[in-house]
Amino acid sequence: MLPELHPVMLQHFKPPQSAPLNVTLSADRSASAREGAFTISYYIHPDYHNVKAELVSSKGVKVIGRSTMYLTRIEGEQSIKYQAISDDSQKVRVRISAVHKDMPIIVEKRINLSST
Repeated sequence: MLPELHPVMLQHFKPPQSAPLNVTLSADRSASAREGAFTISYYIHPDYHNVKAELVSSKGVKVIGRSTMYLTRIEGEQSIKYQAISDDSQKVRVRISAVHKDMPIIVEKRINLSST
């Protein structure tokens, strides 16, 4: 008879088939040194609701447009424009928050926009 494994240990043997919140960031390679855009691509499992994306930029970057947006589709892309206001670090943090079975879920991604 095999010993019973703890549920936390079982997750190592049965990894999830797909991520319920899948978010990727990609920078526009044709961006100039002072302005450009990046894209947020996402897939959200239908069981998640109140999905919100918040953008937080470093001191060297100004995000043009809304810094908070609700993601109402299961999957999609959002293009975000930015303007470099100094030669400091040009980074943006994207925080995706959602609710699943009354539990808050948060996914954070970062992108470095510095052009070299």
